[in-house]
Amino acid sequence: MRQVAASPNGPLALGLLVVIYIANGIALSLAGDPVPTFDVDPTTQALTPQPTFTAFTVAVVLPITGILTFSLWTLLLMGLSRLFGGRGSFTSLFCTLVFASAPPAIAALPLQAVPADRVILLLATMPLFLALAVWSIVLMVIAVREARGISTGAAVGTVVIAMVAALVLAFVAAFVLLALLFRAF
Repeated sequence: MRQVAASPNGPLALGLLVVIYIANGIALSLAGDPVPTFDVDPTTQALTPQPTFTAFTVAVVLPITGILTFSLWTLLLMGLSRLFGGRGSFTSLFCTLVFASAPPAIAALPLQAVPADRVILLLATMPLFLALAVWSIVLMVIAVREARGISTGAAVGTVVIAMVAALVLAFVAAFVLLALLFRAF
């Protein structure tokens, strides 16, 4: 991480991020959607399941939304680490975060291809998912520490505050969306 932070390679990190999101999309599409969407076939009037993950979604939508989300996450970590005296460039932090997220994301690929209707298999893989989540957080702390030049404690504080802020924001967004949805009916 120290080498990546010292000489970040933006195009390589961006390419790796795109590959990770495409691979995740392929794995999820192999698993199938637990709640498929249906269209009415005009000739038979029968409901036909429609694939949720199209090639366009996997090749274009997931990478673009992934890059935007990853960039926002990087900005949040950058701002919070500044409170702890962090310094360094956006590119340095972005690249170290991408390389920190790669091993857990790649290790989780086979687990994401487990069909959602295989409940026993999903439950059996939960400890591995939790281990990968912990590994991911540890690597993220190291990435923030190295890219922003702060102590490990400050990096832990940055990551924890960012995760809490992201959860609060997700709950607020969900509440607002639900309120708008129920208001529409």
